[in-house]
Amino acid sequence: MLADSLRQAGAVMVTRDGHEVAGNYGSTSAELAACVSSAGVAIRSDLDVLELTAKAEWLQDALSDAVGGVPLTAGWAVDTGRAWCAMVADDRALVVGGPGEIGRWQRLANGRAIRAGHSIGSASRSATMTAMTLVGPVLRPLLMRAGLPTDIAVGGVQECHFAGGDTVLLRQRPERFLMFVARELAEGAWGALLTAGHPLDVALVGIEALERLDAAGRREPTPA
Repeated sequence: MLADSLRQAGAVMVTRDGHEVAGNYGSTSAELAACVSSAGVAIRSDLDVLELTAKAEWLQDALSDAVGGVPLTAGWAVDTGRAWCAMVADDRALVVGGPGEIGRWQRLANGRAIRAGHSIGSASRSATMTAMTLVGPVLRPLLMRAGLPTDIAVGGVQECHFAGGDTVLLRQRPERFLMFVARELAEGAWGALLTAGHPLDVALVGIEALERLDAAGRREPTPA
């Protein structure tokens, strides 16, 4: 199980929204410092993932309507404030957020499909897919050393191959990414990131460091 792997990595587990999450790995302050000075890799067991599939025009119409009329095309994502909706392909989207928000999106997709007479498939990927947050000022060299794309714009989404499987990268902010990997590849993925980031002082960090970073409202500089 993922929680067991995290404990073996030194995690102190806490509960967030009914999910068991890595709270810290011994020192929240040291992990926060890593996020600010280098980069942190956080396993986001607190987030649920929903996959939506449909014919391209049906899916884009339904999701654009759901996010307030913002056009959604493959390779781009929208932040609704409570979830991210990412168009991985013309006919496939991932929605990531808290459990209650994901349930709302599932009901919304089903309702719109019924009203429009379209077939929109929805499936929870929370048990089969793991989300990770990558945050910090050295993300570009980290991604480069890990063999991951470095040219994703803010709000951009790209599917690539990493750690033995398909990976989705979503750039949320200049210094923050969400990565999605198959659950069985998660340990290998975070291990590969830490190995690539070792010369950069990249660290595995818990949810408490991310919460403190967000609470501080830290302004992230735009890369040159």
